[in-house]
Amino acid sequence: MITPRDELFGHASAAPIHQVQVRDTPHSVFTERFWYMGTVKPAGDMVFALGMGYYPNRRVMDGFAGITIGNVQYNYRASRRVGEGDLAIEAGALRIEVQAGLRMHRIVLAANESGIEMDLSFIGTMDINEEGRETITTRAGVIADLNRYAQCGRYEGWIRVNGNRIDLTPATCWGARDRSWGLRVEARTDETTPPVTHISPLLYAFFCAQFETRAIHFFLKEKAPGAYRFIAGSESGPFGEGAPCAQVLSVAHELTWHDDPLGQSLKSGSFTVGFADGRSKTLQVRALPGRFFHKGGLYGGLRGWFQGDDKGMQYAEHDRYDLACAADRTVLRTAGEQVIEIRDGDQVGYGTLQCGVSAGYPKYSSIQQHPAM
Repeated sequence: MITPRDELFGHASAAPIHQVQVRDTPHSVFTERFWYMGTVKPAGDMVFALGMGYYPNRRVMDGFAGITIGNVQYNYRASRRVGEGDLAIEAGALRIEVQAGLRMHRIVLAANESGIEMDLSFIGTMDINEEGRETITTRAGVIADLNRYAQCGRYEGWIRVNGNRIDLTPATCWGARDRSWGLRVEARTDETTPPVTHISPLLYAFFCAQFETRAIHFFLKEKAPGAYRFIAGSESGPFGEGAPCAQVLSVAHELTWHDDPLGQSLKSGSFTVGFADGRSKTLQVRALPGRFFHKGGLYGGLRGWFQGDDKGMQYAEHDRYDLACAADRTVLRTAGEQVIEIRDGDQVGYGTLQCGVSAGYPKYSSIQQHPAM
């Protein structure tokens, strides 16, 4: 059972806090991570994302914050070395404060050279959606043992971009976050620093969406339709009301894609979700304009910098990408947040979807010439 204490850095394994520290392996790194995203409904034409990772075996903490407005994605990244007993969730100009576990987080990106600043409160308006534990064992032993939960909510505060302030309110700024810890394997997709991880035939979909009074989250990885490598998720109700979460047992999909020469871009489609309580519902999905690519946060690596690398006592950098530029899109690849509108009958919700398809997956062949991640 997740408790407010799990919001704090300092886990020793993917299990409860008292267990002995798990060591890194040649294939994976013990990581604690926060991740957040938000968008403004109903337009969905702006999306921000940020995160912080702690790598206890390396004594390193790093983080990122960014925002996409129109066709421009702005990114800030920072890293620092962590001293004994130092678990402040901060790096460079970015810090995260857990003000009330499972309920209220404050996110601050102080003035810096990137041109973006933030002072946001994430308000957990929905109960958390637990994924539980994902463990992967190979001939080399256990290479992944990870615990994650997601939570939908609202944001309040402001973001400043090149001196222009954007005020955000809970009525229209909706989003989600996740919290994870454990031994993690991540695909290396930075082509400037080979080798690049080979991805076998796969569809992945990380879905976080909410309506006024409920949220649905699932994480799907499958090698063919219905042939799951991993599936987890649930439907949850308003925070603190005590309504039981309905576990997700199955996800089927029919997706259409933009004819985008620069990458994989969802256009619309449906997800049919089956729950442990016997219900099934088909969610109609339409992609909205907002897009934030995870390369801006070092997912998969960027120009030789990978999450958890030791960059010295303090290090920060920033950049921006033109999402209409072929060269920039080649660097950014596919993995990222795509803002979506969701319809369940006459109810309308909003969220983001991370989704990609690798070569050899027996569906959606028209987009498989582009990288899945």
